[in-house]
Amino acid sequence: MRKLAMLAAGVVAALGLSFVGVTPGEEPTAQAQAAAITINQFQYNPAELAAKAGQAITVTNNDDFPHTVTAKDKAFDVTVPAKGTATVTVPKAGNFPYTCSMHPGQHNPASINAS
Repeated sequence: MRKLAMLAAGVVAALGLSFVGVTPGEEPTAQAQAAAITINQFQYNPAELAAKAGQAITVTNNDDFPHTVTAKDKAFDVTVPAKGTATVTVPKAGNFPYTCSMHPGQHNPASINAS
């Protein structure tokens, strides 16, 4: 009987942990969702990204050339090596249009909207 009670407690604990932070019908919290940008063929994807101020955003560059993620207001400026990754952190809430300082005319318009 004791083993059955321990097993039941373990199942309840495991189920409880799997639902932490998510209400049925809602998206997981922004902290639970990984924020990411991919650079491929001189294009940022997604072109518009919602994130939280201070949240780390992983940028993956699939191109054979380095690129940057440079905010027009200079709030952030990160170099992403060819076939590599880097992390961008938006310092405060706001809308941050960005481009590649190495290839400013070759990218789609892109922005991070931080709340």
